[in-house]
Order: sequence, then C-alpha cells, then structure tokens
Amino acid sequence: MYPADVLPAFVAEMDVALAAPIKRALIDAIERGDTGYAHPAGLADAFADFAHAWFDWTVDSDRVSLVPDVTVGLAEVLRLTTPPGSGVVINTPAYPPFTPTIVEYGRRVVDVPLRRAARGWDLDFDGLERAFLAGARAYLLCNPHNPSEELQLGGKLLPSIRSDSAAGLDYFTAVKKVIGAQHTAAFLTVMQVYSPSYPGDPEFVTAYHHVYPGQAPLEFNTNGYDAMNISALAMLEAKSTTPSVWIDKIASLTGNTSLPRVYSFAQGKAAIQAGKSVYYFGATGQITFNKYHNSSGNFAATAFNADGSFRQLGTLPAAELQKFVR
Repeated sequence: MYPADVLPAFVAEMDVALAAPIKRALIDAIERGDTGYAHPAGLADAFADFAHAWFDWTVDSDRVSLVPDVTVGLAEVLRLTTPPGSGVVINTPAYPPFTPTIVEYGRRVVDVPLRRAARGWDLDFDGLERAFLAGARAYLLCNPHNPSEELQLGGKLLPSIRSDSAAGLDYFTAVKKVIGAQHTAAFLTVMQVYSPSYPGDPEFVTAYHHVYPGQAPLEFNTNGYDAMNISALAMLEAKSTTPSVWIDKIASLTGNTSLPRVYSFAQGKAAIQAGKSVYYFGATGQITFNKYHNSSGNFAATAFNADGSFRQLGTLPAAELQKFVR
C-alpha cells in the first residue's frame, strides 16, 4: 500500500516519544492499580483557568463536558447544533476522520478544497461563500490546517465572519489574543439588534435591573421585553390566555398609531382595564407585524474599535426591514 521507504503513522503523536511527565504519570497510575474508569475531577476547572489565562475567555466550568476525543466532540456539537441532512463544510485535504464522522451522523460533506497560493495553501473564500449561500450550516475549520500545516489564517478569515448581537467585549478580547486587536478591529463586522432611545426605554431599564441588578442590558434585550408586554396586554384585552384567542389582539395593540400611546405594561394595563384602546410603543419603538404576526427590530452593522468598543457602520430601521419580512 505504501512505498518501502514510507513508514505510515496515521496519528501524528506516534512519530515522537511520549513526554517524560506523562510517561511518569501513567506508570504511577499503573503501579497504584488505578486502571478503572477515568474521573474528570478538576478537569473543567483546569480548562476554565487555561482559557482565561490564554484567551481572556471566561468559561463556566459547570458547562464543560468531557468527551473521549476531538472527533467525538465535534460530532456531538454537529448533532446538537445542526438538523439531519445539513451541509458541513471541510477543506480538503483534511483530517481523514472528518468525512466518515459527518456522514455517520447524518450530515452531508460540502468540500471546499484548499487552493495553491504563492506560498503554500490558502482558503478558497469564494468557494466558502458559495457553500454557505447554498445552505451549508457548519464549518469544520483547522488552524493551522491538518495536514498541510502551512495555513496560518491571521486576519484572512475575518472579512467573511458575521456575528450575532451576543458578540461583545468578551468575544473581542478572545479574538484579539489570537490575531491582535488591529486585525480584529479592521475585519470583524457584527450585525446587532439595536434600540434608539425611545420614551419606553427608562421603564425597560428599571425592569431589567430589578431582575438583573448591576448587569448592563444587551441591545437585543428590549425585543424580548416588548414581546412579553405585548403578549400580556393582548391577553388582558382578549380576557383570555388561550393563544388562538388573544393572538389577534396583537395587531390592534400595535397597528393603530392614532390611539393613545402607552410605554409600559403598567400603563397599558391601566388603560385597558379602564375600557380604553391603546397603541403600544415600547422600548423598541414602533413595532409592525405582518399578517403572519412576524416582526423585525432595528439592526445596525457595527465594528470593533481597537479598545473593544463598538462603532456603528450603518443602520437598517425596522420599518425598512419589514419590507423583507414574510
């Protein structure tokens, strides 16, 4: 199968001698008769300390799970985060277990091969874009690449990264540890839900701090707050908690801008109990629903500054975005 002068070693660790401290720990365990099932005592805390020291990444050790190896770990992540049949992108030549693992877990391999660069190999960014536009749901990315070892991403991949509104200072701090603050500030764009300052905002901030004292709200928290208020007011107006009954009241609460405005649940409740019809204008501002009861918030394209703060690149107001909501 291989030429006479080739010594095949599928696992790279087979090519080097075992590190002396590991060798001693294994021998000590055998001499103690400690050959039962492994117990991960302290491992999660050790990883959390490592992540914080190296990447400024705060990890809750209670959310760390032990897996037998990397392949099993990535397979379980794919199972939990992608539906069956999803496309998973890899870059061949790739670590051989990727393909059978993806297939075994009922997903599809979407190959975007590396391409020859002036020196070594590089990612095919056009191919990656086509793959994700065609519906791929996940990406198994190695850096440095296995087996080419030459691929050093640096800031190359970041222009293709788009993140959700949860990408805040912690994310920036972790990324800059790897590629530097300047690359992160230059290349990372974040699509964030945002809320301009509306009259209902102080009520939201008061309610938020009542539940989460001392914690600054994230931009998208106003959407959940307004959604709960609208739902509760619709139930009051319908005098029912049955969804098929009160759902039609959502349109009347948010669709008639000529009605008296209310900016909080308390104001809306008082008016409805007094027999009045109201228009809810909350912390998110004007909320417009289509016939399917779908709505959208305001979105902003933002980027990081070198100190980790955000700068706004542009906005897409809810009224404009609503044209694309189906």
